[in-house]
Amino acid sequence: MSLQYNVSYEVASGVFLVILLFFIRLQYDTNSRLNKEFRKLTWLGLIATVLDVTSAITISYASLIPIPVNTLLNTLYFVAVATLGYQVMYYSLFYVYRNQGKSKFIRFHQLLVCAYFVVLTINMFTGFLFSFSKDGLYIKGPVYLAIYAIPTYFVLCSSSILLYNFRKFRTWQRISTFLFVFFQLSGVVLQMFFFPDVLLALFMSALGLMMMLFTIETPDYQKLVITIEELNATKNVAEKAKEEAERAKEIALEANRAKSDFLANMSHEIRTPINAVLGMDEMILRESDSPKILEYATDIKRAGSMLLSLINDILDFSKIESGKMDIIPVDYDLGIMLSETIDMIRSRAEDKKLQLELRIEPNTPVHLHGDEVRIRQVITNILTNAVKYTPKGKVILTVSGKKVSEEAVQLFVSVKDTGIGIKEEDIGRLFDSFQRIDESRNRNIEGTGLGLSITMHLLNLMGSRLEVESTYGEGSDFYFYLEQKQLDDEVIGENIQKYYEKEKGEVHISTEQFYAPNAKILVVDDNEMNLKVFLGLLKNHGMQIDTAMSGKECLALMEQKAYHIIFMDYQMPEMDGVETLRRSKELKSNLSKDAVIIILTANAVSGAREMFLQEGFCDYLSKPIIAAKLEKMIRKYLPEELVSKTDLGQKEEIHVEDGRDVEVAKHAEASQAENSLVDWKEGRKLCLDDEEFYREMLRTFLDAHSDTELNGYYEESDFEKYRIKVHAIKSNLANIGAMKASEMAKQLELALKLDNNVTYVQEHHEGFMAIYARVVSEVETYLESGTA
Repeated sequence: MSLQYNVSYEVASGVFLVILLFFIRLQYDTNSRLNKEFRKLTWLGLIATVLDVTSAITISYASLIPIPVNTLLNTLYFVAVATLGYQVMYYSLFYVYRNQGKSKFIRFHQLLVCAYFVVLTINMFTGFLFSFSKDGLYIKGPVYLAIYAIPTYFVLCSSSILLYNFRKFRTWQRISTFLFVFFQLSGVVLQMFFFPDVLLALFMSALGLMMMLFTIETPDYQKLVITIEELNATKNVAEKAKEEAERAKEIALEANRAKSDFLANMSHEIRTPINAVLGMDEMILRESDSPKILEYATDIKRAGSMLLSLINDILDFSKIESGKMDIIPVDYDLGIMLSETIDMIRSRAEDKKLQLELRIEPNTPVHLHGDEVRIRQVITNILTNAVKYTPKGKVILTVSGKKVSEEAVQLFVSVKDTGIGIKEEDIGRLFDSFQRIDESRNRNIEGTGLGLSITMHLLNLMGSRLEVESTYGEGSDFYFYLEQKQLDDEVIGENIQKYYEKEKGEVHISTEQFYAPNAKILVVDDNEMNLKVFLGLLKNHGMQIDTAMSGKECLALMEQKAYHIIFMDYQMPEMDGVETLRRSKELKSNLSKDAVIIILTANAVSGAREMFLQEGFCDYLSKPIIAAKLEKMIRKYLPEELVSKTDLGQKEEIHVEDGRDVEVAKHAEASQAENSLVDWKEGRKLCLDDEEFYREMLRTFLDAHSDTELNGYYEESDFEKYRIKVHAIKSNLANIGAMKASEMAKQLELALKLDNNVTYVQEHHEGFMAIYARVVSEVETYLESGTA
């Protein structure tokens, strides 16, 4: 009797699998999880092959073998095939996913295998799948085909997993995976539908395993895979770190932008009142003939300039941090610059009874080209520190110049003091930001620790550095070398006093004097006080000056008159300066389309000038308005035919209206109630101690007061318009001396500007309106009776 099935392919499969297992054991055996699963798969393939051949033999000689033995051997074969199918699927799953996050999927199929085992066990007693007759015939049960369903399902499931992830594989993986799937499916299809009497399914599976072994499962390839996975893991970590760094960078940039916006707004708030003070002081310097008053006014100008420099220190530190600090070289007079610098520090030294000496080498060139502002700032910072940390003795500023080429001179600047000195171990920390050394000893000395840090940064930008020599308890010497362009051969000489006298005598004469009666100028600013200062600075030049308090008024005037120059404020309600400029270009009947438009702003943050020029403005004038810069800019842009050089003529005499004089003002102040909200004395100071001018400002305040309008915005919850209006009220209150009320308005504005804190406004609006009404009442009483 011959066999019912051709088992030659399965026998060959068994030989292949034995050779594969031997080869794995000999050379390819590794401890990797994937290799272990592959070995398990190969062993199960060999067991299934042996049982397949055995069952083929027992079926062929069923009459010679007991029925229970035949049934058991065939059951074990199907169990082996099902287990093999599960292992093929598990290996494929692990091959793709490394078993990550697939535990539920695996448990389900384990239960499926267990259920299959149970069904086969039941079949041994019922025969609904297969059975053997008493004469040894193999009988197929009513649901015989179901016995192949589970193994076939596992093969299809495995193939689906591999094909679904086919694009993820590298080239060798794709080839091996395709052949592995092809051999598995081909074996099942050929045996079930084309050659039912030829056992070749396991043979084809053995070929697939051999393909995988000699490609994907080689130790070299596994090492390569491990290396690639490690590299990918490192890459993922690097990419994640890069993403986190990018996010951190974005956060830092956003914080820096917020800081810049804050500085821009604070710059506007602080510099605007300084504009009024310095502008009025400039008018005193122009109109007064009294040497004593001129001296006082000169000191005010210097103090105001010093205050501006302190504000600029804070702005400078921000610019340095963001890398936007610019060095702007100009022509300057070294003698005047040094005399102005030493004079700003002199009062501090005198208050401490210190000697302040200026020693200049006579052969030092006087006319140089460099960043005068930054050099002055550096010397001022060093001198201020020297005076601050010197309890007695003297401070000496030494300056000399050595020619290094035809056009260049190397300045040597030294500030030496007899102060407390610096410990050697502390010198290295001198230039750290916000760092103060020897804190226990210097706790009563004011300072933030920014001065020397900014000084070092500025010198670095100019190609220099600050050096220090110090003896603890005896004094210090701060010095630097700085190369500057030399403009001519004139030297300072022996008499430095002449530069001081020159500076004293010329400080109130701004620039070349001119007269331009046909020049048409338009000034746009929502703050009436600023307009009055502007008009006062230019009143002696005979120009035709119109004013507008909004962008809308400006546009209307541009359609009515052809202006030569338009000065436009940036921060205005409803329509700011930039928007006004844009709309002016769209006007169909714009008579001032050829006008030079110059932006006015207190925004001194780096990049503001470039932003405004990019928007289309012709130039940029920073607040506070300096008369010399204003006149210079007008001369720059006015056509020559409109300008004639002349003396400014007789200064106007100031009369107090209604026969009132300073004595009346003093009487008003004396009768002021103790709880008055307006500091009348401070208000008059803001108006040059000119009672007539002050009363004009008070009348302007009453005309502009807008409690009804502010209440309307509050009731309508229009907090953007509320913020703009309270901003204007704040400035007007400060201009007349109502500082407490101005501060309340400022807090309301900041609550909305910085974090849109509507709750704060709702809690404080009524209180502010009551204070505002009291200020209005006091001003009315003052104007009516001359007393407060």
